[in-house]
Amino acid sequence: MKKLFRFKFNVAFLFLIVMAGCSKNDTTPTPPGPATIASISTPNGLTSGPKNTVITITGTNFITNLAQIQVKVNGKNCTVLTATAISITAQIPPACGTGIVELFLNGTRYSGPVFTFIYSYTLTSITNGVNGYQDGPIANAQWEEISGLCVDTGNNIFTSAYAKPVVRKITSDLLTVSTLAGDRTVGDVNGQGTNAKLGYVDNISVDKNGDIYYADQFSNKVKKIDKLGNVTTFLTTATLGFFPMTAEVGSMGNVYVLGSLSAQTVIAKYNSSGVLQWKIMSHGIGSTDGDSSVVKLNNITFGNATIDGNETNLYFSTYSGISSWPSQIKKLNLSTLTTTTIAGVETVSGSNDGPAASATFKLVTGLAIDNQGGLYISDGYNDKLRFLKNGTVSTIIGAAGPGDVDGDLAVAKIKYPDGLRFDNKGNLIIACVTNNKIKKLVID
Repeated sequence: MKKLFRFKFNVAFLFLIVMAGCSKNDTTPTPPGPATIASISTPNGLTSGPKNTVITITGTNFITNLAQIQVKVNGKNCTVLTATAISITAQIPPACGTGIVELFLNGTRYSGPVFTFIYSYTLTSITNGVNGYQDGPIANAQWEEISGLCVDTGNNIFTSAYAKPVVRKITSDLLTVSTLAGDRTVGDVNGQGTNAKLGYVDNISVDKNGDIYYADQFSNKVKKIDKLGNVTTFLTTATLGFFPMTAEVGSMGNVYVLGSLSAQTVIAKYNSSGVLQWKIMSHGIGSTDGDSSVVKLNNITFGNATIDGNETNLYFSTYSGISSWPSQIKKLNLSTLTTTTIAGVETVSGSNDGPAASATFKLVTGLAIDNQGGLYISDGYNDKLRFLKNGTVSTIIGAAGPGDVDGDLAVAKIKYPDGLRFDNKGNLIIACVTNNKIKKLVID
């Protein structure tokens, strides 16, 4: 009986413990609800700023474990600094770009307002500007002429020369210069390295495989140079009856050739095998936009074209007259073959910024489009680097006048910018004609 009583007592005691536990759970507070974002701010009270700006996200029900928090702006990861239940701070990365602020708490996404990124610009010199011809360490390397450039996917820079045609290579670490092809005498001889003779080489363009294309203005051909410096003929434009002035390769491997035939401008598309896809010809000299049945174009600037990332549009410049070089920037839709003027006044030369339709230029010599749709413009005779986006033209470098000064935009000056190309870090590489320099504009 004692054992039975002890057993019953133990069961009753356990029952009371369980009931007490259940009663306690019933009074547990409800977990906090989903987080909310109330505002985004910076130390100056705005939702904008440059790289390294610290933003403060305020709201409710935030978690505080930094390992479970992620902040993105424009899809770019920010560095999370601090976290409380109502406030999280994070640092904006370089080259972030404008976009929505996203907060991820243990994988759950919360969307905030748009943060407007303000880019920083710093101009530096890659080459020394000493006139001559010398390969080797870049500190001692010399150029006697630079007419154009391109940058491959590995960030190697290639330069071209027009009157003493040669293509040279600057390694991606910016330490060594070598000659890729050409012997600095004008000719039409295919071959490898300095055994080849190149015609007048202005613009050069490189595909994703590292093959370089250029319009050979001596032989009326488009030539290709591979990574080993082997020069071959890609196509002969003489069979189509026009003089090639520039060849630009797109991201899909198609090659677009711009040239002239008497009083007509010619634009043609070839596939990666050199087979003609289409050819359009302007209907005389002038500035008439429209499709290929009505378009009129003034003189195309030598070696001056760029294509957006998806081969949607081809951008190029034209000029009327040769005294004051008034220039316009055109866009050719590669699907509809419709041409539109996106900046510049046909008969007015100058350097006015503002609305694109009334902005003025003096011989546009280089174009490069960024991945945000902004168009950088070499305004050669004005010694300016300019920028077109959302229908507005502004001056990036050169507002203080011509010169050769590195630094940020408050002090930077540039002499006759020409060819423009982006490297894969988003920096703009610039060929300067009059002082034989390669510049880099760090954009972040």
